Amino acid sequence: MNTIFQSITDFIYAETQIERSDIIIIPGSSRTELIKEAALLYHDGFAPYILITGGPNSKLSQTEAKYLKEIGLSLGVPETAIFIEECASNTYENAKNALISLKEKKLAYSKIILVTKPSHARRVLLTFSMVSEKTTFFIRPATGQSTIAKNNWFLTSEGRDVTFSEVKKIGMYFPVIIRDHTKNLPPINKVGDSNI
Repeated sequence: MNTIFQSITDFIYAETQIERSDIIIIPGSSRTELIKEAALLYHDGFAPYILITGGPNSKLSQTEAKYLKEIGLSLGVPETAIFIEECASNTYENAKNALISLKEKKLAYSKIILVTKPSHARRVLLTFSMVSEKTTFFIRPATGQSTIAKNNWFLTSEGRDVTFSEVKKIGMYFPVIIRDHTKNLPPINKVGDSNI
C-alpha cells in the first residue's frame, strides 16, 4: 500500500486490542452491525452492560438508540443490561451524554469498549478520550458486508470520500470542541514566563 494511504489508514481506522471492561458503548448510528458486534462482546463476557446513544435519524421512525436496543434484545441481551440515551445528535454529544448517563446510573466506567463504524473510529476515540480523560478506551470497529474498512477504503470513490470526510471532520470538529472543553481551565503560562 502507498505510504500516504497507509498513514491515513493508520490514523482514521483506529483499532485496539480489547479486554474486559465496565461497559460497551455504541455512539450514535443506525447500522445494525454495531449492535450485533456489541451483543457478541456482551455474550462473550467482555462487559456486563451496553449503552447505546443516538437521537432521531431521518432514516428511522424512532431514535437510533431505541432502534438498536430492540435489535440487541432480539439478540438475547437482557433488558437489564442494555441502556439507551436518545438525545445525542453528534459524536461529542454521544460522548458527553454517555458519561452523564453512566454517572446517573452509578455505573463504573474506568474501562469502556467503543463499538463503531470503522471509518468513525478515530473521531470516536478522540472525542470520548477528551470527555473522560481518566477512562481507558478500547475500539472495536464493526464491519458489515458493505462496510468501508481499513483494507478497502481506497479502492472506491465512495470509500475515499467517506475517509477524507473523516479527515476533514476531525480538522474542523476538534478546534471547536477543544475551545469549548478548555474554556474554564486556568490560563497556560507563555513561553519565556518566569513561572515555567
